[in-house]
Amino acid sequence: LSLLVDRTIARWRLHTQGLSMPRATSAKEIVRTLLCVQAENPAQSAWAVATRTTAPDAADLAARLASGEVLRTHVLRPTWHYVLREDADWLLALTGPRIRPLVERQLDRDIGLGATDLDVLSDTVQAVLSESPDLTRAQLVDALRERTPVGARLSGQGPMMLMAYLELERAVCSGRPAAGEHTYALWSQRVGDRAPLPDHDDALGRLALRYLTGHGPATVKDLAYWATLALG
Repeated sequence: LSLLVDRTIARWRLHTQGLSMPRATSAKEIVRTLLCVQAENPAQSAWAVATRTTAPDAADLAARLASGEVLRTHVLRPTWHYVLREDADWLLALTGPRIRPLVERQLDRDIGLGATDLDVLSDTVQAVLSESPDLTRAQLVDALRERTPVGARLSGQGPMMLMAYLELERAVCSGRPAAGEHTYALWSQRVGDRAPLPDHDDALGRLALRYLTGHGPATVKDLAYWATLALG
């Protein structure tokens, strides 16, 4: 009986997520349905989106990333996800406060960058991107090393963690990809002015509804794990 129930739940989830019977007609529709799609590996994540559409087309997602309709940014967990532009603000406001301290501790412990250093780097990154948006991480690191002594201390995983921190701060987000490479742009230029945010309970309700309708059936533990939120 347990095996039959497990198989039923598995089939139900495959259907809900659009894998067993794709219904969506675009990448944007899939990202909206799933709310967030893990996107650490661009090629694999692009296939994860395309395979859920009725007519898989890699150019569809690429065009939405270029336009900014879909962003590839750090949200939910310390990893990249695809998320719709209109969902990025409230999702980061809800989940960012739980993720950001983890990144801050890594930057402090592993790279030696404290709060004052991060303020300097944040201001410099935003100044650089205001002058020249859609820069790769390597281009930004070069600019930081030229403009501030703190930038010379960026090495190893430092640049990656710094940009993740700035994404969680809603200072930057993904820009237009350059020759298939991830770039960064100012949040204000890609997302726009911050919209009025729902209060905490309303945001949690919105998150639960969107997750369960896009992934269910699921338990509250599944939701908490997926969203990096405490059960309470």
